[in-house]
Amino acid sequence: MTTQTSAFTIGNGTAPPDTNGLTTTQMSNASNFLDWSIPAGGVWAMPAGATHPLLQWQQGH
Repeated sequence: MTTQTSAFTIGNGTAPPDTNGLTTTQMSNASNFLDWSIPAGGVWAMPAGATHPLLQWQQGH
């Protein structure tokens, strides 16, 4: 869980609205990443108990 309370930007860019972020609970739910091909053998995976998506190669490391 993060304690960051607002969006952050570097340089001259514009920070996204704070409402663009997901809570830890939302990050833990694969249904919030439908276009990421989880778990259909895509690049991303959501292992049981994970708090965010992982790249397939990161599993077990």
